[in-house]
Amino acid sequence: MLAATILIPLAGFFAVLSLRGRSTFIAALVASLAAFFVSLGLIAPAAANGAHFTSVLNPLWVDVPGMQIHLHFGVDGISLWLVLLTTFLVPIAVWITPTMVKDRHKNFLALLLLFEFGILGVFSSLDLLIFYVFWEVALVTFTRHSYPPMYQWVAPARAVGRRATRPQSAT
Repeated sequence: MLAATILIPLAGFFAVLSLRGRSTFIAALVASLAAFFVSLGLIAPAAANGAHFTSVLNPLWVDVPGMQIHLHFGVDGISLWLVLLTTFLVPIAVWITPTMVKDRHKNFLALLLLFEFGILGVFSSLDLLIFYVFWEVALVTFTRHSYPPMYQWVAPARAVGRRATRPQSAT
């Protein structure tokens, strides 16, 4: 269940990139809702095992002499709720994008799904290297050249209702 929860947004990312028009919105919504419904399957094992990690995945990723790196994922009582909250909020974000995002709608939806993939990896990783990789995926998603960094998205929303101030020239 955990692997599907993490990989569905990544598959949705590639699907949205390959589609055009209104079908990008539908693909993003279907992928985000599928991730949410699959993540609901993580509740029962976590409730049965209490404070222990559940839905643990530990496949070998890199096997070189002297070093083995595993893709170590799992959820516990805290990370389960963070995963569920993420998969619950992303379909809502996808649903409101037609009214909020006017240009580059396809790019926004694709990056939103990639961001969900990164955040789900952050919340469920049990290895520091894997945590770092997913942290970078989530961090870099909205700071690439196709979109400005997140602080540039938030700053205009803060300024609503206020008059923009310009620095006075020293002449």
